Amino acid sequence: EGVEFPKGRTYEDIATIYKAMHKANKIAYTNEKLYYYLVGRTGAITSNYTEKKVKDAVLSYYEQYKFLAENYPEVKEYASLIFAKMFASAFEKMCMNEFWDLYESAEIEEMYKEFKNAMTSINNNFLLENLETYRVLSVIALKQGKEIYKSLFDIIYKVKIS
Repeated sequence: EGVEFPKGRTYEDIATIYKAMHKANKIAYTNEKLYYYLVGRTGAITSNYTEKKVKDAVLSYYEQYKFLAENYPEVKEYASLIFAKMFASAFEKMCMNEFWDLYESAEIEEMYKEFKNAMTSINNNFLLENLETYRVLSVIALKQGKEIYKSLFDIIYKVKIS
């Protein structure tokens, strides 16, 4: 009821699943393999990044973070961590692909303010325990400033691929 995939947006699962779970009366978990994903198919995950895909991804994670922080404060630190990780990932894609218009856009700037706010909700030990080294470097550099992140990007990326 009232949960629909956003039209014209990639990463529609990220923008939708949490809403469906919120409305569910019951959620079950199993270790049984019930779903198989075909690797190599053409789609959002396997194809090249575009400005639209990066924008759609960060917007979906931003909306998810805001919803979870508002409706489930007991998981705010975890929601903040996921948002911070994916926001840094989006900045990585922007720098790698030179999506400077998106990097400087008002929409990204608004989300960047929320990213900095989310970072205040994350305990440093939680950050270190749950993110890869390069991603910790990414979120810390990004928290200090977009231009600092941009200037350190090459170093952070070398840590990622090593």
